[in-house]
Amino acid sequence: MFFKKKFFYYKNIYIFIKIFLNIMKNKLENKIKFLNKKSSEIYFLILHNDKYNTFKYVSNSLMEICSHSEVQAEQCTFITHHIGECDVKKGAKKNLEMMSKKLKIRGLTVSIRK
Repeated sequence: MFFKKKFFYYKNIYIFIKIFLNIMKNKLENKIKFLNKKSSEIYFLILHNDKYNTFKYVSNSLMEICSHSEVQAEQCTFITHHIGECDVKKGAKKNLEMMSKKLKIRGLTVSIRK
């Protein structure tokens, strides 16, 4: 009798653990699907180097339009000048298109990439 009770006790614990692990597995799979979907929707606003605009002008434009801090704007400007391009913002395509239009109006060369 004692062994039967112990057996059912351990069997119930086993069933509980199995159910718990299945729930956690489903939650993890859903989270992975969500993150994959979200990461596929991220775009980058790329600033390209040109010979016409000054450091100060580009830096001020990034601070006003992209909400960069002064240091961040200067770093992006520096990277763009020496490497040729820099991703200055990442996010949803709609937001980046709006920023891109404003930067193009100011005469800067920008593009949006996935």
